[in-house]
Amino acid sequence: MKRKIVLMLSACIGIANLSAENSTYTRSLETLDRGLVVLPAQEKGQFLSWRIFNNDNNDLKFKVLRNGEEIVSGLNVSNYVDTEGKQTDSYQIVCGHDTTNAVKPWSDLFARIPLNRPQGGELDGRKYVYTSQRLQCR
Repeated sequence: MKRKIVLMLSACIGIANLSAENSTYTRSLETLDRGLVVLPAQEKGQFLSWRIFNNDNNDLKFKVLRNGEEIVSGLNVSNYVDTEGKQTDSYQIVCGHDTTNAVKPWSDLFARIPLNRPQGGELDGRKYVYTSQRLQCR
């Protein structure tokens, strides 16, 4: 009896492995840029933050440009505080042969997202209105 159970389990595992080996899994990724954002820093200057991609090399280094001029190079992190930065400056990140578009600092620590609120209505004799509760980014 034990032998039959072991043989059945072995056969099931073998079939599962065979089907997993023959399946073609394609991972699709979004086309994203570095997503550079520049915000007012807590003390003074400007805080910069950008994306590191999952396929970036571990030894990748970044340069920060302010108004087209290099202000720091050799960064292996995805943020930087430019203590000399002003609200009128523009910033770019250089990584290898890739340079981001120039970005101006936000005027505040948050961004307003306008809502195009749909009209209310009636469904099955019951009236409803659209209300937004909160926005969650995941």
